[in-house]
Amino acid sequence: SMFQPERNNYCPANEEILNSAPMNKNQGNDACSEIMLFLPGVNFAYYGHGSQLNNYIAASMIATSMGVPMLLLEPPLENQKFQKGSQFGCPSEIASLPDGLDLARFPSGLSRLIDHPSWLSRGCSIPACQKIQDYDKLVDSLPKVGYRVANFHCQDSNRDGKTTKIYVTAAYHVRYRLQFMHDGLEHGGISREQILLWALSLGSSIEEAELFSNITNTQDFWNFAMALMNRSGILKLQPWIARDIENHIKTFRLPFKYDQTDSDFDAIHIRRGDKLLDESKKEVNKYWKSRGYNHPPV
Repeated sequence: SMFQPERNNYCPANEEILNSAPMNKNQGNDACSEIMLFLPGVNFAYYGHGSQLNNYIAASMIATSMGVPMLLLEPPLENQKFQKGSQFGCPSEIASLPDGLDLARFPSGLSRLIDHPSWLSRGCSIPACQKIQDYDKLVDSLPKVGYRVANFHCQDSNRDGKTTKIYVTAAYHVRYRLQFMHDGLEHGGISREQILLWALSLGSSIEEAELFSNITNTQDFWNFAMALMNRSGILKLQPWIARDIENHIKTFRLPFKYDQTDSDFDAIHIRRGDKLLDESKKEVNKYWKSRGYNHPPV
């Protein structure tokens, strides 16, 4: 089948519902016997934040469709090309510390930004096997193009030497894979049972999974899938992100209480400067003029 793993080790957001599903009655108890490793630092680490987050979401889509736990494998610190170990900067606790600081206790790479949810990893850890220990060699072994996900078996010493099947993906793989899945949906290449199990692995109720499996419009299908992912809390930022953004915004002279009602803003939409100039400048100026300003306050 198109994206069914070797065994039915599905890893749901709502485990009680999935375990009760009749189509999953033969599910094994060893949730970590198959895992998917996503390598976010391969090729895309220099791309924009939005692009890297899209890759992470796409990888999560694929892992849940396969019904296997997903773990992030970041480059080891000695392979990191970014100051203090991440392309996403540093939380305030370490931003001012010297480069020689032992950064091993801090998340690196994409994990500096993303708080990977436990329901996606299912409590599994990075397998301890030779093929993964040499990061550069692992990256070199990946297919350079195409939708096929590299996979191999290893004897995982973290699991008392049990065999673990490992799927390894990077950003360019998940993009090809999503397009392959999209084409499969349009041409009937994905079975109804696979779709049911995918929905359940995203935390849907059985009724929602039935509805999901009966959607025929491809755009509606992806919208439904994204709605399930959003509800499951697929994209969660590290806790210091909101704190540091709030502290940074407080350094600007923004009129958080702009009238007599003492009402705060519900949200602040942060855009790149070029986007403001090309797309939003007119509407932004119109808004501030409605508030009695000739231009946005700075």
